[in-house]
Amino acid sequence: MDTRDSRELTRFAFGEPENTQDEYNEWGYPKEIDEMLVAETREERRSIAKAWRKFNGIEDVENRRAAEKKKKDKSKKQSAHAKASRKKNRK
Repeated sequence: MDTRDSRELTRFAFGEPENTQDEYNEWGYPKEIDEMLVAETREERRSIAKAWRKFNGIEDVENRRAAEKKKKDKSKKQSAHAKASRKKNRK
């Protein structure tokens, strides 16, 4: 059994649509990878990388982490402000 047959069996077993073959290159990787290798500008590489992260579900994790960090930073600012105001009110 060659790799193409095993990919087709995997797609069949997990219920992936069969029309996705045009989205993959001959090695089974998304065609965005090929485009990234020949991308000339930084913006092209960035947009392709963003599409790749979205394809793999990495973008959701990154967005969640960024939101958590933003919330944590906001909390730190609020506590620092509260501490400064308490110190000011003691005088």
